[in-house]
Amino acid sequence: MLTVRHLTYELDNRVILKNVDISMNSGEIVGVTGSNGTGKTTLLNLLMGVIKCQKGDIYWEEQVKKAILYQESTFPEWVTAKDAIDLFLGLQRHHEDTKEMINLIDSINLNKEISQLSGGEKRFLDFVLTLSGNPNFLILDEPTTAMDISTEAQFWGIIDNLIELGTTMIIVMHDINMLRKRCHTIYELNNGDLDKVYVNDVTSS
Repeated sequence: MLTVRHLTYELDNRVILKNVDISMNSGEIVGVTGSNGTGKTTLLNLLMGVIKCQKGDIYWEEQVKKAILYQESTFPEWVTAKDAIDLFLGLQRHHEDTKEMINLIDSINLNKEISQLSGGEKRFLDFVLTLSGNPNFLILDEPTTAMDISTEAQFWGIIDNLIELGTTMIIVMHDINMLRKRCHTIYELNNGDLDKVYVNDVTSS
């Protein structure tokens, strides 16, 4: 589904990514870890086409329907959670998904403004909306940030269901132990190099 060859990216004379190679098949789960500021989000932006490639190639198969969960929320603080759902699904033209989205986030008071939600509630809302349109390739950047134990458990429950359905994923996070439970391959980004640090042919949830 995705092939990355010799991807190199520099910023202000600093090498952020150096000859990065990735190959992912349908249904594969890949984890990416590394210290803050090593270029993980830059890599994701390159994959999504937000940043233009300088050197190297990124190939997506035509049938890929990708979606990304960024670290920062894109919704105004003054809208309600319900308004955010309606706005997002309206832009995506997936009105039929409204009920399903609301069912997934039944733990959140939809009448609250975004500013009144906890950090974990905002994060979970963003995650659920990322699923609208049924993407078959998910890219998640630090998805569980600020989530409490209950919300995080609900998040991983949804992820496990998506894995069973064959959704392909790249999950960026610091918790390598959690990644080991679900990922076929884990990479560590350090000094521009993307090194394979874990391989497991059979994942367990």
